[in-house]
Amino acid sequence: MHVRRYPLLLWRATGAELLTTFVYTGLVVGITFWSGYKDGELRYLKPTGHAAFAQLPLVIGLASRNSVLSAITGVSPHALKGLHRAAGRVCILMASIHSIPFLLKGFKPSWMYITGLVAWIPFLVMAVSSVAPLRRAAYEVFIAIHILMLVATLVGCWLHAPTWYYKAWISAGLGLWVLDRVVSLTRLAINSISAGKPEIERLSPEVVRVRVPSRLKWKAGQHGYLRTGTQSHPFTFASPTEAVFLIRGHAGFTHRLLTSSPRFALDGPYGTPPDLNAFANLLLITGGTGVSYGLAHLASIISAARTHTSAASQVRLVWNVRDASHIRWIAPLLNDALARGSAYVRVAIDVYVTRSHLSDEPGPGTDSAGASPPETPGVSAPGSRASSPVSDIARPPRALLSSRVSVSTFGSASIYSQPCSTSLSLGADIDVEKGSVGENSASSTLVGDSEKCAASHTLFGSLAGLDVYGLSPAAALVTTLHPGRCDAEALLRADVAGADGQMAVAVCGPPSLDKDVRRAVLRVNGVREALEGQGPVAFFSETFGL
Repeated sequence: MHVRRYPLLLWRATGAELLTTFVYTGLVVGITFWSGYKDGELRYLKPTGHAAFAQLPLVIGLASRNSVLSAITGVSPHALKGLHRAAGRVCILMASIHSIPFLLKGFKPSWMYITGLVAWIPFLVMAVSSVAPLRRAAYEVFIAIHILMLVATLVGCWLHAPTWYYKAWISAGLGLWVLDRVVSLTRLAINSISAGKPEIERLSPEVVRVRVPSRLKWKAGQHGYLRTGTQSHPFTFASPTEAVFLIRGHAGFTHRLLTSSPRFALDGPYGTPPDLNAFANLLLITGGTGVSYGLAHLASIISAARTHTSAASQVRLVWNVRDASHIRWIAPLLNDALARGSAYVRVAIDVYVTRSHLSDEPGPGTDSAGASPPETPGVSAPGSRASSPVSDIARPPRALLSSRVSVSTFGSASIYSQPCSTSLSLGADIDVEKGSVGENSASSTLVGDSEKCAASHTLFGSLAGLDVYGLSPAAALVTTLHPGRCDAEALLRADVAGADGQMAVAVCGPPSLDKDVRRAVLRVNGVREALEGQGPVAFFSETFGL
């Protein structure tokens, strides 16, 4: 199992993430005290001060977007932020062990004493302001405090350093920061040459779709920074060919996008996403605006399939969202991706209408754990928490340019409705041009007027043949709505059972969704399954949030 994520929040970390933090801390502490033990006596004050200085290049360099370590290892700067935080914790620990004994001896108005306090106290303030609840509640304030306190700390460290040997650590960190600024400003200058003004379209009271004219090139799964003044915020590209972003407003810059049209520039791309075209079977599970990650990969896979450069044969995109009408957020992107067919790739799009906080990004006043959705009497929700079967999903034709196509399935079992739906049997004929069910279908029913149903009820079941939510006939053909939260394990087991080749799962969404999918992969990717001949399931995580 491949986990593209490092320690984020200590109390939300996986076992592997905790191990990374503790091993790094243990190594630094162990080497520091070992070096200070001489002639049967432990002299730790100088070694701990040295260890604190030695963390500065990691603390500064790994906080940058254009990380040298990222370029060497291929690990994304976002993933390396975990090591940045680990180095920061070690730095404050070593600096505290170095400073506290001097404080206990009482204040001394000496140069080394005063400059040591100037270096240590701002670092303490920076550490306290970095606590996750405070960081999320006021992110822009956190950034301002971080920058000001870091400058004060570096000034104090430079004045406190007894020799150039210590100043070399500070110089190395500053050199990495200058490199990051030069690369970022160069990218901004190149991108600003492109003509055109960014377009901001309000999709709901909380979400906007932003299109930015750009000459940049990026891969599916990468992200860019929208920069305004001294602030910059990361957002995932929702398309592999067009700079489109789905943004939920919280506070500060993202809130201003909801109420005005601030000027900003695009910096990027960043991130080292996995090449999902190497897998035959793909399950993309997303929540809220994290669907941008899944959409970009879906479009990239379909595009590669048209040129026979993708190994994918089956792709399922799962989206947890609070309201079915939010499909309009992604309808234009889905329509574009499927406009010329999906070649030899079978596509299924499962939309789970949660009516809960599962699909929300972490932010002020957000319950990231998610609330249970209301139960719908008389409705069995395939792939939901209430039941394990997976709904019947329409398979797109090899070329949707044809006016009449055949609908088949991957996964299993039933079509259901509440109170109106389209029920399609295996082999039913669909007129893609007209969005209707053919007369020669062996068994097919179309219940209710689609526009009237869409206006008064949420449609659950296959949307094939229905003109709703701005979906084209080709996109509606492969889209199914479900009530409640998705059951990641049930979906994964169904896809693994029908998989022919390598299987991969990618998730992008709030921490609660990430945790659910991780657990599902661990259960399905167990020892018993391996002994029974099941192939390994690769796992990739792109967690958003602060």
